Amino acid sequence: MNVNIRHVFLFLIFHLFLVNGVSSSPDSTFYHLVLSNYDFHSFYISLKIKSPKYTGGAIIENSNLYEYISKKMGLDKADYEMYVKKILENKEYLNIENEDIERYHFIKTINNNKITRDAKNPKKFIHDYIDVIEYEDTIYDADKDELYEGIIKWHFFKKEISAKKRNFIIHKLFEMQIPVIQDCESGVFLVYPLQITR
Repeated sequence: MNVNIRHVFLFLIFHLFLVNGVSSSPDSTFYHLVLSNYDFHSFYISLKIKSPKYTGGAIIENSNLYEYISKKMGLDKADYEMYVKKILENKEYLNIENEDIERYHFIKTINNNKITRDAKNPKKFIHDYIDVIEYEDTIYDADKDELYEGIIKWHFFKKEISAKKRNFIIHKLFEMQIPVIQDCESGVFLVYPLQITR
């Protein structure tokens, strides 16, 4: 099985940000990572939205959120990142119209008391809701311009989790600064970071 190069690249960027950081604020590194990915399937953002018929939490892929905000406000990517980062840091609501919820693929998150309780123990939370698959594969090391055999661990949601619960878990993982992305080929929701070892 060959590694999806895009996922390896995103992992390396995530690792780089964790090691070097963008600023002294831990949130700044995480927000920069998730808000600067504009792929067709990009990291999920969790935020609060307010429309005439709905007020509450939602998740949305960053590329869809950027499309919405750039059309409504005319922001470029740099201004978009600063604008959304401010909303997230201040826990503000994003005001939207009812029809934009479906048009831009905002997914409402329904509170789940058990998941909220479980999230208080992150290690157990990950164990209870996330599966890991491990396999050997050939990996390209760009720094050394060489291929090597390594072990890759993919993290994804357990099969028995419903879509409604999964959406709220994505919200809780976002609060823990753990990004989630949907694989464009398989449709599987992947929890980052991937782990790659020699």
